[in-house]
Amino acid sequence: ERRAKASRMLRAWASTPKDEWDEDLLIEHKRAMAALPKEIRALSALTGAAGAFTIAQDFMPELDKAMKSFSGIQDACRIINTEDGSDLPWPKMTDVANVGHRLTENVAAATNVDPTFAQTVLKSYVYTSDIILVPIPLLIDTEFDLESELFESVAERIGRIYNTEATLGTGSSQPRGLITALLADTTPVAAAAAGAIAYGDIVNLEHAVDPAYRNHPRTAFMMHDTILATLKKIVDSNGRPLFMPANDAPGTPGTFMNRPYFINQDMDNAVSTQKETIVFGRLDKYIVRRAGPTILMGLAERYPDAFQVGFVCFQRLEGQLVSGSSAAVRVLQQP
Repeated sequence: ERRAKASRMLRAWASTPKDEWDEDLLIEHKRAMAALPKEIRALSALTGAAGAFTIAQDFMPELDKAMKSFSGIQDACRIINTEDGSDLPWPKMTDVANVGHRLTENVAAATNVDPTFAQTVLKSYVYTSDIILVPIPLLIDTEFDLESELFESVAERIGRIYNTEATLGTGSSQPRGLITALLADTTPVAAAAAGAIAYGDIVNLEHAVDPAYRNHPRTAFMMHDTILATLKKIVDSNGRPLFMPANDAPGTPGTFMNRPYFINQDMDNAVSTQKETIVFGRLDKYIVRRAGPTILMGLAERYPDAFQVGFVCFQRLEGQLVSGSSAAVRVLQQP
């Protein structure tokens, strides 16, 4: 009777669409399955065919999940959220080439000296995690909240591809990456040597950014973690490290040249010819657009014949450097 009850519950749960899943029903099913009579054999606890297959395996009730850094762009840059994905013009103005004049008596001021206006258009590109297929019995029997872990995993997949394209994307049918924009819109700051980063290179990079931007609290460095390791070994002319842990306490967030820094694992990781090693400036001038909500889907109705559920994520994103040719952000390039 208990076995029949468990079977009925399983069939009811598996045939119910995901958005109608009943948590109480699932709990009752697990209880019913746990209450089924266990087959006990006094044959062997070591050989599977002689009875060991009937012994429940014990394991550490903790899921070790592999990790990899991928969110440098979204950590450092400015994020805006829009309700839909229609084109979003971002207007820009420059008047830095114009200056006032001392007016001579009885001489009229000059006319038609106007600022220059332009715009950057933020689009939206659809990203997907691709589908993870999971057997329904695995969801039922696992000791973990596997569904939550999988939803987190599919969202991270999009984070990885977006960080790559927001760093290096061409701007054609994909975001225009930060490095791509800097190479096109500005002149890279040249390091003194191809195979090294010197203290003077960092100073030159800092001062390539106009003081109007450089003195802002959001101004920061961005680099690959391997480049950060290189910079930690550099000392200034007085022998002091450029990198200092906050409050001189190891393990606390650090600064570089007394400024915050962000790790971007999609930037160049080698100090060699024609590598863009460090970005510095107003990183919030790079705009990350999120169009509409992040869509997480459980595909309960698509794979019932295989007794599986699919998990997938969709998100619409774009990225553009809106400061253009202004000296808001610069990049250090090895010669």
